Amino acid sequence: MKGNKLYTVMVVPKDSSKMRRFQVSNNLLRYIGIGAAVCGVAVIFLAVQYLQFRQKVKDLEPIREEFNYQKVEFQGLVKGLDTLKKDLDNLRKFTRKFRQIAGLPQYENKMQQLTGLGGQADGGFLSFSRDQEKEFIKKLTTDMQKLRMELKHQQENLLEISEVVEDKKSLLACTPSIWPIRGWVTSGYGFRNSPFTGKREMHYGLDVATRFGVPIRASADGIVTFSAYKNNLGKAVIIEHGYGYSTVYGHNSEIFVQVGDKVKRHQVISSVGNTGRSTGPHLHYEVRLNGASVNPFSYIIN
Repeated sequence: MKGNKLYTVMVVPKDSSKMRRFQVSNNLLRYIGIGAAVCGVAVIFLAVQYLQFRQKVKDLEPIREEFNYQKVEFQGLVKGLDTLKKDLDNLRKFTRKFRQIAGLPQYENKMQQLTGLGGQADGGFLSFSRDQEKEFIKKLTTDMQKLRMELKHQQENLLEISEVVEDKKSLLACTPSIWPIRGWVTSGYGFRNSPFTGKREMHYGLDVATRFGVPIRASADGIVTFSAYKNNLGKAVIIEHGYGYSTVYGHNSEIFVQVGDKVKRHQVISSVGNTGRSTGPHLHYEVRLNGASVNPFSYIIN
């Protein structure tokens, strides 16, 4: 073909092998040159893109670190708000009992129950979709507003209680308000099936099981009015606290106080035993108001 020259390429081996000839057209050489040029341009382009990408990654590194830091801070805030919510719930329960003990009317709480803020997936906040992120932030903002209102509510509540405390120190000292022992409540106040007869009966106190010989403490200031064996209660102690309150401690192994002794709250009065009508070492604890049994849970605040 006109204009398409042929070139001969000879390959001469070092040994005595036969020499080889190849014919290459001018057009083929032109195509090879164009291909090499295109490949060279592509390599240069990719190299430039790679260097630009590395620079962008380098520039984004501080932003990524800052974002991760803010993510950790945000998750810490969520956990902190959850803890604050639980503390406020406990404070609300405490003030409710304290108001009852102090003879105050229950403070009207118009607050809605706060929802939990935690419980995110393993991916954390980043695993949310855009709509979920907006919903979560909206919920978080709402709960923060509720927490502010609840804090204000409890401040007012505690201020009123503190004013009453000054006037009712004697009443509070005589009100049964602590656990006589720490253990497992095996039977609460109210109706139950008797462990001896199986019949339904009223249980007038709390049964708290623990190790034999554990010290039992007076739940309020008072005077010991009974310290002896008392039928089904076995070795028992009864303390009159004043203001109509009295407490009963049954099934003791040993008694360390006598009738007429003045006792203070937290003072050891006896030790856990299994005397009387009992299936194992425990304390039978009663609170009475004007001679009638009441639920001890309503008065325990610690």
